[in-house]
Amino acid sequence: MKKTQMKKTLFLALMLTFLSVLMFAQQGVLYDPEGVLKKAQAKSTIDPQSTKISGKISALAGKTIMTVYGRTIDTVQVANDGTFSVNIKVQEDEVLIRIMGVPEVLAVMAGKGKQVNFTVNGNEVVFNGDNPNYNSYIASFHSINRVWTDKKITGYSNFGTFKVEVDKYFTTLNEKLNAIENKSAIADLKKELDSAQKPLYFKYGSANSKINKVEVYNDKDFIKFANEIDVNDRRMLEEAYGVEPITYLIELRLKWEIEKYPNTYKGANSSINYYTAISNLVTDSDIANKLSTKHFNMYLTILIDKNSEETFSAFRKVATDPNSLEKLTKRYNDLKELSPGKMAPDFGLLDVNGKKIMLSDLRGKNVYIDIWSTWCGPCIQEIPFVEKLHEKYKNSKNLEFVSISVDDDIKAWKNKLAEDKPSWKNFVAEGGYNSSLNKKYFITAIPRFLLIDKDGKIISINALRPSSPDIEKYLEPYL
Repeated sequence: MKKTQMKKTLFLALMLTFLSVLMFAQQGVLYDPEGVLKKAQAKSTIDPQSTKISGKISALAGKTIMTVYGRTIDTVQVANDGTFSVNIKVQEDEVLIRIMGVPEVLAVMAGKGKQVNFTVNGNEVVFNGDNPNYNSYIASFHSINRVWTDKKITGYSNFGTFKVEVDKYFTTLNEKLNAIENKSAIADLKKELDSAQKPLYFKYGSANSKINKVEVYNDKDFIKFANEIDVNDRRMLEEAYGVEPITYLIELRLKWEIEKYPNTYKGANSSINYYTAISNLVTDSDIANKLSTKHFNMYLTILIDKNSEETFSAFRKVATDPNSLEKLTKRYNDLKELSPGKMAPDFGLLDVNGKKIMLSDLRGKNVYIDIWSTWCGPCIQEIPFVEKLHEKYKNSKNLEFVSISVDDDIKAWKNKLAEDKPSWKNFVAEGGYNSSLNKKYFITAIPRFLLIDKDGKIISINALRPSSPDIEKYLEPYL
């Protein structure tokens, strides 16, 4: 092609491009065939200190879902066409946010200036927005236990067949992980994923033992797998990404040992048997201390029972770390002061108008107390059950229901009350999460339920949840 002809061709091409742009501009549409400008404009509308979560859940049209970020819970209205959108103030570049009611719980990775978009079709979740592959993996990882239910697991005829299917499932998860956009996160996420696979193998034993304990504990492949778990492997103390040290696998191995040999483990409760198993099988003192102190900490959240002295003695035989022993001994002795029959420690409460009362002002009736917060997802889930109980027993002469929030954000608490309009007494603890209520009753996790008698004495500081199937029978003596 001659030089003059090339110039003419180039000029015509440029003119056509200019006319195309002009035509779109005259129609009020900016020519953007790749959608680059559109994406950039959409991105620029996001508050750099917020994350935007949006999507479509047709099955929940007209209903609400909740987003949970740390202690912040937002109730989000789903439109009649199934769409929703919410902006959440966040502090991190990368943060896990849970979305409740989709239809159960969906975990997504968001962050400052990022937007997450997804569509739910039945059991399938399709992600768009920022890092769709990353979010697809995160959602799948956090769904492991929902996928591998006891019902599904007991459908396998033997451990070998079950293990093959689990391995295929984790191969797919690894493929998803390797496809995420944030390559720097892969190594840590791989540790987390690997730490979840063998505990799932153990779920075969726990699920099937409910049906036929003898058969599952005689499954040669399952026994071989369990026996290969080295309870003295110090690598088990390594911390996986974002989770507890994976001593969990050793815990499962010890619990399997206890179930398999019931004639060896005849303690008064499961905790005593657990410490006996540690003594019998764990020779590494660091691992023994880690396991025993972790378990006794959990035991103390369940609080004192009739076998507490024997349990404490069994714990002291296997725990040798002096610092842990000193702290847990003090906590144990303090908790004994909260045993049934002891006077309930008093603390201050504020009603919705700011008027102060004390717990002791509620004497005269047995009091079932719900300790909760607006930022606590499990607490919110219990509220309808409290409402149901109150409705059933509202005419009781001897039992009263009281909800106590430990919110620091009084406005959020008042907004929640305005939304729910509860018909039973509601207060906020004076001091919020750092209140004397939490300190005096050693409350480190909520929801927590207390039962105090009409004279102000403790019946239980770890009462059954209102959602428990046995709650009505539990409350009968106090009506």
